[in-house]
Amino acid sequence: MNLKTGAATFVFFLAAIGNAQAQSPSIAAAWGEMKLSQAACLERGREIFTRLKFERIEAIRFTVYADFGNFQLGIRCVPDKQLYFVFGGGPGADEKPLLTHVNTVKAEFDR
Repeated sequence: MNLKTGAATFVFFLAAIGNAQAQSPSIAAAWGEMKLSQAACLERGREIFTRLKFERIEAIRFTVYADFGNFQLGIRCVPDKQLYFVFGGGPGADEKPLLTHVNTVKAEFDR
């Protein structure tokens, strides 16, 4: 590796670190008990995300995914353990907005 390549790699590395620190993502999760089948759980997840005005709702195998603004949330169905798992991520070091979304989805699922 020559000096120019090494210097360019180092500059790229520093830029990547600075960018990662500037984004400061938030993550949050909650879980609850359920006695639904896999299909019923996925359908309930779709209904909840639709009712709460989430976008790009998609079910893949065991999880329903959806977007709300800059946040992405999912509902993971685990019927053999009789539980579901709500999780999400988004921008910002302040996790309160994301936690509000996760708790709202969980409250709707528990109804």
